[in-house]
Amino acid sequence: MPILLNRILLVSLLSFSLTAFGQEVHTVQDPEITFSIEVPENWRVEDDGLTFAIVPPQGGREYLDFTYYETTETDIDKAFEFSVLAMNGPDAIDTEILERGSDEVDKVAARWALVSLKVDGVLYHRLTYLLIKHGQYFIFKGTAEPINMDYYRPIFEKAIRSLNTEKRK
Repeated sequence: MPILLNRILLVSLLSFSLTAFGQEVHTVQDPEITFSIEVPENWRVEDDGLTFAIVPPQGGREYLDFTYYETTETDIDKAFEFSVLAMNGPDAIDTEILERGSDEVDKVAARWALVSLKVDGVLYHRLTYLLIKHGQYFIFKGTAEPINMDYYRPIFEKAIRSLNTEKRK
């Protein structure tokens, strides 16, 4: 009888572990790089070859999109000032930078900003992350209505921080 209980307990623990770690990993193989990112459970990936978006199961206005492109820039602060802050500042479009900071993604420095913007008359908050690795800009934009951002932000950040890149030979 104890052997049967031990097996049931072991199977239960394995099932829990597989469920707890049941994140899907989405991998992209580009001629220059390969990268992967964890997709939250039950979310879907929409990939058009230029950008991909990670969308929650219910759809709606919340999503995380991601793009990357080659660069010769190596200064993360300069890149962030140009590609995130200048493009999202009040002088560029009708936005407001609410927060900004530093993080580490895929073992390199990353910069982020939380901005408020209107699209077609609807107010959104967008969490934008930028990092440079393997001669590529990696830009993530997690977008949600302000009332929902506290819920979605940790989901966006977990997916962003799961980025794993590799230079192809």
